[in-house]
Amino acid sequence: MSKACFTVTGNTVKTEGGGTSTIVRGPTKMKDGGLMYSSVDAPLGIYYPKDTAIELPAGYELKDVPKQDRIWNGQTVDMYVRAEAGAASSAAAAPSVKGFPAELQGEWCSMDGKNCFSLAEFRAENPESFLSSKSASTEVRGATEYTVCYVRNMGSDGCTTSASMFLRYLPDGTAWNCKTMGAPRFNFSKCKPDYTKDHDVSKARLVIQPNHQHDADFVDSQPLYRK
Repeated sequence: MSKACFTVTGNTVKTEGGGTSTIVRGPTKMKDGGLMYSSVDAPLGIYYPKDTAIELPAGYELKDVPKQDRIWNGQTVDMYVRAEAGAASSAAAAPSVKGFPAELQGEWCSMDGKNCFSLAEFRAENPESFLSSKSASTEVRGATEYTVCYVRNMGSDGCTTSASMFLRYLPDGTAWNCKTMGAPRFNFSKCKPDYTKDHDVSKARLVIQPNHQHDADFVDSQPLYRK
């Protein structure tokens, strides 16, 4: 799943960076039901409407999300999912916290509603908190890792681990399996607890990770969903 975004208006494709290209060919109907579109220099990709499955190549780490419109680019091996209007409006309706990205805004809760996290409430309780770092995850393809400092206790460098909160944002389509993606990376044989079944890959999720893994088993984190 690509973290990059683009907007298509008519035959014009505009990227987040401000670049534009023009669709010059398409739609060409494919045997699997997809519609191929090409820009001047390269294929834009194959558009798959909702309920049309994509036959992904063997070894591709992410799962298809057939309940949403998608564009698959076999040349770059990227899948683009149409942004959910509901998720966007929910984030916009929540108080926006300055200095933090849109992915973290809003209120997030577990499936059962028992555990919630609100960035606005967190900032109100920790007025000195700030976003320390953002990077593409090296553990979960397609995810983004964020480090939030409660206070600045290491000068201009940020904060210590004990004063940090580690967040992982998983966009829709990003899979998680604790037994195969979590435990082995830290040389654990099993997960306890294991929240793999709580991950609905058709939706974006936020995970608050433990600061340390020091138990006998890998401690998985419960996924939260934007309300």
